[in-house]
Amino acid sequence: MFKRVKEAVKLVLSEVQWMSLPSDIWSCSGTHYSFISLTVHWLDDHFERRSAALNVDVFPGSHTGNAIADKLIDLMASWGLDKIQVHLLMRDNGGNMAKGCRVSDIGSEGCNIHTLQLVIKNTRWNSTFYLMLRFLELEICLDLFSEAEDNDSKSLTCAEWEILEELANLLQPFEEVTKSLSYNESCMSEVIPTIKTLHFCLSKQNISSPLSSFKADFESNLRKRFEDLESNINFTMSTFLDPRFKTVFFPQTATSKLRNTWK
Repeated sequence: MFKRVKEAVKLVLSEVQWMSLPSDIWSCSGTHYSFISLTVHWLDDHFERRSAALNVDVFPGSHTGNAIADKLIDLMASWGLDKIQVHLLMRDNGGNMAKGCRVSDIGSEGCNIHTLQLVIKNTRWNSTFYLMLRFLELEICLDLFSEAEDNDSKSLTCAEWEILEELANLLQPFEEVTKSLSYNESCMSEVIPTIKTLHFCLSKQNISSPLSSFKADFESNLRKRFEDLESNINFTMSTFLDPRFKTVFFPQTATSKLRNTWK
C-alpha cells in the first residue's frame, strides 16, 4: 500500500511547478536516535492549498551542513523532486540547517516563531505565562486560603499581584502572535503585518517601573531580531501580493520600490 500511495503522490508532485518544503531535525532523548522530516506544500489548479508529509527518516551521524545537504537532496530525489521546483525550504534557525540549504542550492528561510521566542530570551516562556494566567484566575481563592492558614507568607501582596498582572498583559501579545503564526493555515504574507502589530501593541502598553526594563528589552530585541524583515524580498513580496494587506503595512517609499520590482 505504501508503494502505491507513494507513486500516486509522486505523480501529483511531478505536475507541480512550484512548492515549499518545511524540514526539521530533532533527537529522541529516549532512544538517542535523530530524525529529519520533509513535508511539501503547494497550490493546485483550483488555487487550493495542498500538502503531504513525505518523510520522517532516521538521520545518524554528525549533522553538518554538508551532511544535511546530502540528506535533503536524497529525500527529494526519492520523490522525484527537482530543486528548481522548490520556491523555499522552511527550516529552523540552526546554522547547520542554513548551511545545508546553501550547499544544496535551495532557497530557504528560518523559523520566525523560534526567532520570536528568542525576543523573550526563553523558548519555554509560554508555560510560565499560562501558569501566571491560572494564578491570576485563582487570586481570590489563594488569598482566602492564605487567610485560613493564617500565614501571610503564602500570599502575594497587592503590589505583587499588580506586577504579576502587568507581566501577563505584557506577554499576552507574544502569545497571540505565536499562536497566530503557528496555525496550519498561516502563511509567509502574515509575518510582516503580525510583527508590526506586535510592535504597535508593545508601544501602547503602560508599564510600571518594576517591569519597564522588561518592556524595553522586549522592544529592543524585537527590533534587533526582525530588523532585516522588510528588506527580505520573500516576506515583502508575499505581503504585498496578499489582497488582505497589499500596501497597508509599508511606507510609500517601500511601496513604490515593490511596484517597480514587477515592472
